[in-house]
Amino acid sequence: MNIVKSCVFLLFAISEIKGIHTSILGNNLHHHFDRINQEEEVNSFIQKTLLEEKVFLRHDFDIKKALSDHNLSERDFRLMVKRDRGLTIHEFIIKLKVKAFIEISQNEDYGRYGMEGLYEMAGFNSKATFYRNFKKEMGITPSDYLKKVKGINVEQLAKE
Repeated sequence: MNIVKSCVFLLFAISEIKGIHTSILGNNLHHHFDRINQEEEVNSFIQKTLLEEKVFLRHDFDIKKALSDHNLSERDFRLMVKRDRGLTIHEFIIKLKVKAFIEISQNEDYGRYGMEGLYEMAGFNSKATFYRNFKKEMGITPSDYLKKVKGINVEQLAKE
């Protein structure tokens, strides 16, 4: 029992030595605040740049460049998207593009663009990539989506 008391006293005495306690706590706090700041910046990037400005719709969109332009770490972004959404960066961007397609198709003027115009407006560069990712995400092809969910005559859309 005396050994335990001596160890506890020794640990207490060491922790009270001027500077040790605050320097250890200070480093941990500094790291914690840096982490919070990085998460706030990544969340702001997602909210403002991706969800509001929808920069992913541009054909020249490059997530690495966008992150670099905002002085954000690709690693931090990747880790947060994986942790918060359970997705890779690529999967996250694809979800945003599919959602954009659905939103665009809800616009009454969409019929004049044809399927190619719609998927290009949603940020996809090729029909094959669009169809593959839409079907993976939604469980049906884009044509079937427009036919069944929207009541659209896809054949007519394809002719325009």
